[in-house]
Amino acid sequence: MVAHATAKRARKGCDWIVANDVSPETGIMGGTENAVTVITEAGAEVWPRMGKDEVAGKLALRIGEALKKQFASLDLAMPETRTQFRRLVDSLDLTSALSRAYILLPSLMGGSDEDY
Repeated sequence: MVAHATAKRARKGCDWIVANDVSPETGIMGGTENAVTVITEAGAEVWPRMGKDEVAGKLALRIGEALKKQFASLDLAMPETRTQFRRLVDSLDLTSALSRAYILLPSLMGGSDEDY
């Protein structure tokens, strides 16, 4: 599974692949838990078996931290509200693929939907 996920990450050119071992002997398929391995450029990080909600929460935190680092590398503060995200998106040239990706960012962070 790790070799397949590592090759897939390289083929797709993405930062991470989250692989879930659903082989019959794990009992994962149709269950309430996952056996996740996060594949990055640095290698494979095997997470302990945990509930699907726990995996989702852990991934959300990891994504948030990665976004904060990316914003910091651009000498920007990560927007804290949907309004701040909207202002950022409105200021972008949305003709580039990278800029269009920013449209998805508000769905990754908490906050009120009242601004939309």
